[in-house]
Amino acid sequence: MLKLLGLGSCLKSLENYGDAMTGKVWRAVDEKAEDVMGDMADMAPWASGAMSGSIGWVIQTDTATKYIVRVGPSDDLKSGIPELPYPVLVEFGSGRGAAQPFMRPATERNKPLKI
Repeated sequence: MLKLLGLGSCLKSLENYGDAMTGKVWRAVDEKAEDVMGDMADMAPWASGAMSGSIGWVIQTDTATKYIVRVGPSDDLKSGIPELPYPVLVEFGSGRGAAQPFMRPATERNKPLKI
């Protein structure tokens, strides 16, 4: 999950500059989320392709100034809880197999978010 600290405040302050500037911020967020999503899909181990194919992203807000971008494998990213338990086992390992991280490295590769 990418937490965009200050995005809400940034968007609020950009209201004075009009929709064009706000649009640039949202495009930057969109591009970064797509970059993380692409890297996750590229780094995910392939067995059936179901995990890689389930990677997506969504922006959530619960206040006017708090935005969270969730990127990862899930059928329901809005809940923040992966519906596919397999990606978590792959990322962190289990008694049956060693960890094969792909979510954390993809997120780290794409830090920091610069707008």
